[in-house]
Amino acid sequence: MPSFDARAAKALAAGDHLTIDSAPGLRLVASATLRTWTYRYKSPLDGRMRQLRLGHWPAMGLPAALAAWQTAKQQRDAGADPALSKREGRQQQRQQIDQARADRRRQAYTVARLCADYLQAYKGTVASKTYGELQRLFDRDLGDLAEVPAAELTRAQAYGLLDAMRDRPVVAKRLRQGLGAAWDQ
Repeated sequence: MPSFDARAAKALAAGDHLTIDSAPGLRLVASATLRTWTYRYKSPLDGRMRQLRLGHWPAMGLPAALAAWQTAKQQRDAGADPALSKREGRQQQRQQIDQARADRRRQAYTVARLCADYLQAYKGTVASKTYGELQRLFDRDLGDLAEVPAAELTRAQAYGLLDAMRDRPVVAKRLRQGLGAAWDQ
């Protein structure tokens, strides 16, 4: 096992690094608050220098850092770029999360559905002209809030919608009344 001095690692100033002679490219890089194991290498794909973070010291000791380095080095030696692979994995994970959120939003009880349900119950209790005006307000002026899940709508979002209608205070007042009534139902 290569020699590693924990005292020297602890004493590293921000921006300095230690290298491990028996593991080319493996370094312990110091920042103001952390010590991070990294693997620096030339990409087999484009010849550019790349860096891959392996973990933080002391949570990841030298044996674990060597094992992670060995895995990344084997990937590089096989012709793959470990940093790009990791980045692509994160992008795929982000896309899956975004897709799951979009699916939840489609299935969620949205502000538009809440307003439609209120209008359905409201239909027989008022004159058709009054009903038509409220339906027109909901259809025309809800904007982006229509697709927001009703349970996730914040006071700031609702206020932002009404505040954007300052030039039409009567319309804003009627919309606020209609939304308040829909929420109270």
